[in-house]
Amino acid sequence: MDVTLERGRPEQRATLDNLAQLYVHDFTDFLGPLRLEIGEDGRFNDQMETEDYWTKPDRSVWFIRADGKLAGFAMLNTKTHSKRPADFNMAQFFVLRPYRGSGVAARAVIDLLNAHPGQWEVAVLGRNAPALRFWPRAVKDANIHGLETIIQDGEPSRTLLRFVVGL
Repeated sequence: MDVTLERGRPEQRATLDNLAQLYVHDFTDFLGPLRLEIGEDGRFNDQMETEDYWTKPDRSVWFIRADGKLAGFAMLNTKTHSKRPADFNMAQFFVLRPYRGSGVAARAVIDLLNAHPGQWEVAVLGRNAPALRFWPRAVKDANIHGLETIIQDGEPSRTLLRFVVGL
C-alpha cells in the first residue's frame, strides 16, 4: 500500500472533527472507570481541542492516506507529559480500523518522524495494550537515537517514549 502524509489545512476542519469522533469512540476502550458521555447531538465533545491545531503555530495536523484514501490522522504539538521540552509531541495518532495491521500506521510514523527532526515525545496510555506494543516497534524503524522509556504511574498511567530524530 502506498502511504502518504498530507498537511491538514483549515478548510479540512470538518474532516478532522469527523475522524476525531471515531478516534474518541475507539479510545473509550482504554479509559477504565472514566466514561465519556455523548451530547444530545450524538457526538462526543471536543476532547482534543482540535480548533487549537488550526490556530496555534506550534501545532499541526497530518492526514494519513493509504493508496490515496483517507486512513487516519496525526496531531503534533509541543506539550509533553514529562514536562521536559520537546520539539514535537505526538498528541494524537489514529488509523482507521480497516487499515490496522497492514503497515499503514508504521509507515506513517516513520515518515512523520523523519520529516520532523528534533526532540520527540510520545505518550501511550497504560491501558492501551495495542499502542504499547505498536509504538516501541514503530519508532525504532525511524532515524532515531537516544530512546528513553519513562513509566508514569498513577491514574492514568502512561509510558513515555522520548528520542531524537535525525540531527
